Amino acid sequence: MAAAITTAIGWRKHHKPQRKTTKRPNFDYENVKSDRDFVLDSKALAYRPSLLLPDLSEDGKAFFNLVHNGDVIDVIDFISHQENFDINCQNYQGFTALHIAVNNEDVPMVEYFAQFDEINIGDCVLHAVLIGNCRIMEILLDKLKNTDRSETYLPDDYESTEFSVDMTPLILAAHQQHYECIKVLMKRGHRIEKPHSPKCFCGDVCLKLKERESLVESIARLNCYKALASPAYICQSSDDPILTAFELSLELTECAFVEKEFHKDYTDLAASVKKFPVLLLDQCRSTEEVEELLEWSKDGIDEGGQTLRFPRLDKAMDCQQKEFVAHHSCQQVLRMAWVGKWIEWKAYNDPQKLAHAIFRIFTLPLASVFYLVAPYTKLAQSLKSPMNKFLYYSASYMAFLVMLFIQNDRDRMDFVRGPPNTGLEWAIAIYVFGLLWKEIKQVWGDGIKKYLSQKWNWYDMIMMMVFLLTFILWVVAYHDVRVNGNKFLERKYWEMTDPTLLAECTLAIATIMAFGRVLQFFQVNNTLGPLQVSISKMFIDVGRFLCIFFIVIFSFSTGLSKLYTYYGGQLIIDSNGIKKPQLGAFTTFTDSVKTLFWAIFAMSPINAADVVISPYTKQDGNETIVYINKHEITQTVGALMFGAYHVIAIIVLLNMLIAMMTNSYQMVFDNADVEWKFARTEVWQSFLEEGGTLPPPFNLIPSPKSFSKFAKWLALKCLGREQAHCSLLKCCYIDDENARSLESKRESYQLLMSKLIQRYLGHKKIAENKQEHNDVDTSTVHDNIHQELKELKQMLKRFMGENTTRSSKTNLRSDRESSPNSSTGSLIEVFL
Repeated sequence: MAAAITTAIGWRKHHKPQRKTTKRPNFDYENVKSDRDFVLDSKALAYRPSLLLPDLSEDGKAFFNLVHNGDVIDVIDFISHQENFDINCQNYQGFTALHIAVNNEDVPMVEYFAQFDEINIGDCVLHAVLIGNCRIMEILLDKLKNTDRSETYLPDDYESTEFSVDMTPLILAAHQQHYECIKVLMKRGHRIEKPHSPKCFCGDVCLKLKERESLVESIARLNCYKALASPAYICQSSDDPILTAFELSLELTECAFVEKEFHKDYTDLAASVKKFPVLLLDQCRSTEEVEELLEWSKDGIDEGGQTLRFPRLDKAMDCQQKEFVAHHSCQQVLRMAWVGKWIEWKAYNDPQKLAHAIFRIFTLPLASVFYLVAPYTKLAQSLKSPMNKFLYYSASYMAFLVMLFIQNDRDRMDFVRGPPNTGLEWAIAIYVFGLLWKEIKQVWGDGIKKYLSQKWNWYDMIMMMVFLLTFILWVVAYHDVRVNGNKFLERKYWEMTDPTLLAECTLAIATIMAFGRVLQFFQVNNTLGPLQVSISKMFIDVGRFLCIFFIVIFSFSTGLSKLYTYYGGQLIIDSNGIKKPQLGAFTTFTDSVKTLFWAIFAMSPINAADVVISPYTKQDGNETIVYINKHEITQTVGALMFGAYHVIAIIVLLNMLIAMMTNSYQMVFDNADVEWKFARTEVWQSFLEEGGTLPPPFNLIPSPKSFSKFAKWLALKCLGREQAHCSLLKCCYIDDENARSLESKRESYQLLMSKLIQRYLGHKKIAENKQEHNDVDTSTVHDNIHQELKELKQMLKRFMGENTTRSSKTNLRSDRESSPNSSTGSLIEVFL
């Protein structure tokens, strides 16, 4: 055998395959030399090996061919007859024979190479992971285990042509979604350490890395997050894959905000992570499974200590998991909890729903009193339904808006100083304090961080502050009139800072905000809800536009006021005695801002840039001559500046704002179902929480139910029971759920997650097999078509040959008749 191998090698050395060459015409090289001053030297044309890439010897090429063919016995015989042969020799790609064996998935060959002590594993483990061969991966890892090299990272002195230095077998397996490889590696103790946040500047790790090279750190962090975001890795490394995906999406969003260079990579990665919980939710087959998934929490409460109906749903909303929240399974369970036993509500049309809301206005006082007196009756318990709480809250707020409207209308006839005296001020103040108490309870239960994360809470907070400022100014105005008098002083004598005037301003702002808050109720409507969401997105575009617009208007206002400030008060009288003063459009900075702002709406004067110069007289003997100068250059520059502002602010910026708003509306419209359902869930979730049964201002009245709960807690505390607890967030409360029931829920949830993951992997495998089957069918069809075209081409050649022979023996008419066939044959030849 060895002799045969040696003979084969010798033949390959001395007998190279000869290529067919065609005889080329002779060229006059002397003329080329004289004309181009260029000499064709045989040494210059000779092959020279690359100084940058490794070059295999003839023995190395033969060795690579044997490894590629998979002949282990021939490889053994070849190595045994070679003295000082380097089995780690590399080709121009940097690949060794071990790389070829790994990529060919040749297990016996890899096992043979692993017996050599001098074998260089290099990045072959990563290549084994890349192709998903766990057997070869384990062989190489066992080999590394017996050496000083780490199983995880590449050696410092090895430069891989395909993988970065931070790449590990587990990270690569997670990238490739190789479930079995991940399982084997994790059993061997491999782990992926979560990278530090880009905002982290710890002295132990981050500062040292940033001192060396930030690019290496950024690429390593991105590769690590790609592995952590792998569903195959999440399923095997986390006992709660859904929560892990939620938290990971937040981290990726934060990384995208900080690492602007990799913003698209992190954004795409966060979007892919958000799809994984949705795919698991797709595997739920019953309402009970969806409810168990949404109701699970480690302690049954959120971070703020508030008891929630669906803690997992609340977490999804905090993490902006819009696809998860808007999923049909999740929305169906939410609607069932929202409606409760009032199943007829779903069938009502909009007029019927509006009629019910108006009817609740008149029944609100009676229902509230009934709940306070008999909170445990069946009728009172029906008021705790989220739908009823929403309807009564809406009815209460409508009554508040009616009071504001009547107060504004009745106060119009009163022109005295001091607070208004329509009789509704106390009712408005009480209702506002009820709203304030509701907000305080929400902050207490949810925590300040979660409270401030919702935009409508900011709106409510500002509205409450404006109302409270109005009440304070009413008190100050009342005190001012009582001490200083002048209650019936005419308004034209009032000072600018009169508390009555300030109170009117703040009340006007608060009234606008109070009526604008009705938009929040539109979120639950399937017709007006998407429109309201679009308006919210457009406000963001307006804010971005104002940032640029303020810079433009500030710069032009400064320049124009500098140009026209010297002409303030100038006046000219024409021959008809008509006075023409200098317009104050740009004479001061404030006037310039006003003029330029209203110019956007075409409300500025056309002659705003005109310059007016007062005449002056000059004595010429006994005659007085009147002179009028014309500063045409100044007027021309001012007109050009005003025109440039119109071009920049109106033609460019305003149309850019319109385009941005159109784009935002189109984005919401394209994803209207998800955006609206997520916004609607925010409203639903606030009424699904425990407490808050009575709307303002009835929530200010302490209920007997609260006193009974406190008495029960006090009795349990005196008896030393463990159920009685007290904390800063939840105050005094009774924990009815013991550790045994919580552990039972944990086991049930983990069993559910195991089922969902198994179903997910099963569906994924079916989809992959279907895709492979389609690819095979496509390849088979392509081969069949290619074979049939080949046969058709041969048939056409034979046919055209016979047709040509026949046409050569005919007359001119036959030649003319055969020419179309020849053209057809040529076209077919070209086509084929």
